[in-house]
Amino acid sequence: MGLFGKKQPAEMDNDQSEDGELLDQLDALQETTQQVEAEKEAKRLAREERKFLKDLEKKRKQKEKLVAPFLLIVTILISWLLWTLSQRS
Repeated sequence: MGLFGKKQPAEMDNDQSEDGELLDQLDALQETTQQVEAEKEAKRLAREERKFLKDLEKKRKQKEKLVAPFLLIVTILISWLLWTLSQRS
């Protein structure tokens, strides 16, 4: 250090190079953080999509369980009605 606490030019260059290194490290850390956040968001979206598809499949199966017996009963009734009508003729 020079008189009155002023820095010498060599000390100023060292401080600037250290600041540059710190800024580079900060930029790298921010990029890494953004990548990690993007990966987390992608995983969250994939998890939500899987849950949605699973729920959709579950609802479809429930609907099939309700519709299939109804169709069976209707088919039996129509067959019985046709058989009855054919016996009268």
